[in-house]
This record gives sequence, structure tokens and C-alpha cells, in this order.
Amino acid sequence: MELRLHPLPAGRALGAIAVLLWLITAIAHAGQGCFCGLPSCCGPTACGCGATGEMGGTVAGMGSAAAGTGSAVAGAGDQFAGAPFDLGEAGPAQIGSNFAAADSGYIDDARIRTIVRGRFDAGFNNIFPDRAEFFYAQCGCFGNGAPGPGRPAAPGRPATATTGVDFQEFWTYYEQAFSPKVSAFVDVPYRLVQFKLDPAARFDPATNPNGVLPISNAGGFSDMQFGLKYALVADPYRYDTIQVRVYTPTGDAGRGLGTNHVSLEPAYLAWRQLNDRLRFNGEFRVWIPFSNDSFNGQNFAGTILRYGAGLTYDVWQSCDCCCDRRLSLVNEVVGWSVLGGLKFNPLSGVQDAAGDTIVNYKIGLRYRWANQSIYGGYGVALTHETWYTDIIRAEYTYRF
Repeated sequence: MELRLHPLPAGRALGAIAVLLWLITAIAHAGQGCFCGLPSCCGPTACGCGATGEMGGTVAGMGSAAAGTGSAVAGAGDQFAGAPFDLGEAGPAQIGSNFAAADSGYIDDARIRTIVRGRFDAGFNNIFPDRAEFFYAQCGCFGNGAPGPGRPAAPGRPATATTGVDFQEFWTYYEQAFSPKVSAFVDVPYRLVQFKLDPAARFDPATNPNGVLPISNAGGFSDMQFGLKYALVADPYRYDTIQVRVYTPTGDAGRGLGTNHVSLEPAYLAWRQLNDRLRFNGEFRVWIPFSNDSFNGQNFAGTILRYGAGLTYDVWQSCDCCCDRRLSLVNEVVGWSVLGGLKFNPLSGVQDAAGDTIVNYKIGLRYRWANQSIYGGYGVALTHETWYTDIIRAEYTYRF
């Protein structure tokens, strides 16, 4: 893995340093239940609440409600009675009232919920968009049935190809929980792609007769995904979940909107409530493509490992309805290791993608109120190999 050596813009670097120092200070003060003079609203006596957050100590005093619901409510009360710290938004995970709509920014959430989510991504400068056929299919400039965007050269007509793409994606996600441990989901993306061409690769009959022409920009639905989640462990402090995601070739690969093949992605997801304010999210995923696209006998697609870890810290919690509103700082590191396949750029030709390792740092803020949340985040590549140099994400999540 090669770290990128080019400098960050001064404003971005200073902002990242300030936020990291803020997070370190926050963690140091977490045990004191305060941050920058702001009181914690998740303490045993804050706002008159007990250990059940939004339910505010009413579990112990529900009286007739407890009688009406029998042992289920009594069991929930017992569950929280011995908590070493107040559970805040994680506490009612098993009984529903105050389970947060979302927590991480880029890492898949291990928790089982019924939610709907709208997400927008904008990524910049992907110079190997057909790498291992992860973003889209093998460049069509190879001919011989290569399904991706671009066309091969022909007599009197130069090839078309790209030296980089920018993209925007709009995602609609729905997850349905069938029990506290089982859910199913579907994720539908709409993609816009802008194809770029470096002047050094552009066709010119006099100076660059072997050059290429640009590909027309495209937009449309991309590859739909669906899957299942099963929580091996599901309690207020911890989720350990197995997820299986299926990628379907519903996007037009010839326009850069899909991969032209089915992919399967088993994953392990983890979530931990570390204290009143701090939570951990982690993932390990294996993306397995089923593709016959090849060049010189070598499969263009390749298996990719994805792994990530992140911390979400509540820098502010409201004192109305006990932690009903909160502002969280989300820090994540996400990596990919390409185990096989090829990649192409007109400036460098075909290269082996096996061994490419990509690591991104993601930072964002999530504001949560009741059963809704909004997130805004930014990601930057830390390694020489990249899927994009920068990415911007915004999303809205609603929990039912």
C-alpha cells in the first residue's frame, strides 16, 4: 500500500486536524458526562430520566401499562436495570421506542431496523473506473464483446475511451425488520457519469493518430442491490450481524451505469455502544463478481475485500425528552484490497489490478431527532490507488 504524498489544501487540512482534536478531547471527557461545558442528558438523573432515554424512567413506573403487556415490559425493565451506563439511543433497541434511525456514515449498520433512506453521493476523478469491474464493466474500447462504455477503433473512426470519470449517485434504500434479528433490504441507485479525457490521450490525425475520442456523458438507473441481514447477537450494547448483498446487472453497462454481471457480497457487521456518547461500527465484506469478461485470457473482474472501522461520538445531546436530539461526529476509515482482475486507462494501458489497496478517510456530522436523522460527510483517499480522490455524501433516514 502506497500512501499519497500530495498535500491537502490548507483549509481542508486545518479543518481535519481541528475535528480530530475535538474528537480526542471528547473521548477524554466521555467518562465525565460532559463536553465543552455541555451537560450529558443521558445520566441517571438528567432531565428526570432513568436508564431508558426517551422513555424517561417510565419503565419503572408504567404501572397499568406493565400490567397490560405482561412479562414483555417487565423483561425490558430487567434488561436495563443493571446497565453499567445509561444506554441512550441504544437502550430501547429491543423494545423499539428510541432506536436511532442511523449511526454510521459509510459503514453498513449492523443493527436490525425498519428504515427508509435517501442518499446522494458525488465522487471525483476515478481514473480506473473499470478496475476489477467494481464500478462499471470492462471498457468497450477493447471490442470482442467488452460490455463497458467506449468503442473500439475502426477504419476511419478512432476509438472512444476515458481517462477519468466523475459521478453522482442517488440511492433509495428500504430495510424491513421481520424480527429483532432478521431483516431484508433493497437499494436502488440512479447514476450520472461525466467522462473526462486528458488532452494527451485525445485523437488528432496529425499529432496523435492512435489517440481516442471522449465518451458521451450518461445518466440512468444503475445496478439494483438487495439482501438479507441476520443478527447473531442483538442486545442494547452489541450487534454482530451476518449480511448477504446481491448486486444485479440492471444498469446499462454500455453507458457506464453498471457492471453487466451479478455479484455476491457476504459480510460481517459489528456495532458496539462503548459509553453514553461513543459507539463503534465495523465491517468486513467480500465482493465476488460472476463475470466472463476477459483480456488475453485473464478475467477482467476480480474479488475485492472491503473493511472498515468507525467511531460515532455525540458532541451534543438535547435535554428535552432525554437524548431525543443529538449531534454526532462520525469518523471512519474504509479500505479495499483487490485480489484479482485488470484495469485500463488510455494513458497507461492495461494493468493488473491484483494487489491494489485503497484506503479512504471519512468524516461527517449526523443530526438525529426522534426517529429521523440527516448526515453530511466528506471522504478523501489516503493511498495512491483510488476509487475517487474525494467524495461527498448527504443522506436522510427515517425509522419506522
